[in-house]
Amino acid sequence: LIAIYVFILIGNLPFYISTFIFLFVNMILFRERDFAVWKLLIISIIFSVLISFMFSKVANIPLP
Repeated sequence: LIAIYVFILIGNLPFYISTFIFLFVNMILFRERDFAVWKLLIISIIFSVLISFMFSKVANIPLP
């Protein structure tokens, strides 16, 4: 899953979208059976935006 993220998603999609896809698929694969998918969707959106913001604005690190 990490190889797909690094070699396919990051090169073809913006960073925040590829991070969202990676987080969402990863959490779907490793979730508890009774954990709702809509919660995973919200968590993935929040953390992908937060990661993008922290790297680009706070730490001034350019993203791919």
